[in-house]
Amino acid sequence: MSAVADGDLGITIDVKRGDETSILAGLKGMVVRLRRMMKDINAASESVFVGAGQVSASSEQLSQGATQQTSSSEMVTESVEQMAASTTQVAENMSHTEQLARQSAENAQMIGAVVGRAVESMQTIAAKILIVQELARQTI
Repeated sequence: MSAVADGDLGITIDVKRGDETSILAGLKGMVVRLRRMMKDINAASESVFVGAGQVSASSEQLSQGATQQTSSSEMVTESVEQMAASTTQVAENMSHTEQLARQSAENAQMIGAVVGRAVESMQTIAAKILIVQELARQTI
């Protein structure tokens, strides 16, 4: 039990056949559930990482769009013909920027949901750790 109390969820807890109500059997079940929770938390963390990468890529694309718009504005001053071409490009960039902004908002909502689930999982783990600590304290 001290290994579990120290955070080692990789241990194997053997219980006697038919023993489903002892503290040891409960501890074994708890360790199995904690392992499953840790896997879920790792999966959620991976989702957050992927979402963050998408947000970063979207930001880079927004930056590139802004740079292109600046170049277009400079070309407008050169001639009336270039001004007409630049206006069309600006309209296309604005459409692209709007799409990127919507995607960024969706990514932010997804990341928020994942972080929320991760926090809930951490709270559940913390509560279960308190139970394990109490069980460890009672068995000492």
